[in-house]
Amino acid sequence: MDENILREKLSRRGFDESRIGQALETIAGFEEYLKTSALSPSDKKPLVDYCSGLIRQNKNNWYNIFALAVYGKSIGCENLTINALELLDGSEALWNLRDKLDEAFGEAVASKYYEGVRFPGLGEPNEVKPEAMGAIIGRVESDLGQEKTASLIGGCLRNIKDSWYEEDLKLFDECGKDIDKFIKIRGDRFLSELETLKNEGNLYFTQPITDEVIEFVKSNPEIHYGVRAGNIFYDTKIPHQAAKMLSESDPVKRRYHYCHCPWVKESLANGKSPVPPVFCNCSAGFHKRMWEVVLGKPVKCEVLESVLKGDDRCRFKIDLN
Repeated sequence: MDENILREKLSRRGFDESRIGQALETIAGFEEYLKTSALSPSDKKPLVDYCSGLIRQNKNNWYNIFALAVYGKSIGCENLTINALELLDGSEALWNLRDKLDEAFGEAVASKYYEGVRFPGLGEPNEVKPEAMGAIIGRVESDLGQEKTASLIGGCLRNIKDSWYEEDLKLFDECGKDIDKFIKIRGDRFLSELETLKNEGNLYFTQPITDEVIEFVKSNPEIHYGVRAGNIFYDTKIPHQAAKMLSESDPVKRRYHYCHCPWVKESLANGKSPVPPVFCNCSAGFHKRMWEVVLGKPVKCEVLESVLKGDDRCRFKIDLN
């Protein structure tokens, strides 16, 4: 472990001195764990087992687990970086769902939806998440119906910030609020970003970008740009692990590699998930948020296709009116 390099990387990520100290201690402990047990940092199991220890010690906070992702990057271990980031991705969703239920119905009534459900701790493997989410969403949908359940989670269960879309808002203004011009330039920037990441050997979130992925995006206008037809904008999600999906012929494995959601994905490995398809309205909420910030008003988004429903892609219809 090169402590000086890690200090600099963690500082740039917003870690203060106290958190840097804790993070370095976490990394040192992980190194010792790997060394003592003769394990590889690129394997997922050692990371999951080490995080189990952090959970027992009540040290499984976001900063310590993210530090392991930074450590992976510093030693050139892409798998460690990806595996650590995947443990953090969307971890807030189940708790946000509980808060929404409490707010909508009051805790005394809402508790029937999550009573007896174990909420996975931060750092637990994603394999345990679908059971918890599926149990709660299943109860909610059974009680409220599909439409009301979709409405409940349709704003997204992620902690989305409007500040994430400041560049989009700036670009929209620079385009004179011309939607078609905005879509074209934004799509060109997206492809340029992917090409830069490919050339520099960096990840797009948690996926490597290859020439095949670039060509796949170019050949899919709804992924590259999104397609507007009047007031309707059609948006197809880029696969979570596009390179792996493109190399697969098995439809079950292709859907598994397509899915982004940490509360669903691992349950798709065998083709059957306990999570009802209505849950994909959470993703719809994510997709519409940029447009709500840019247009300065609420918009509606409908899930047209999703791999959770058995489709080959995740596709959304956003009403910009």
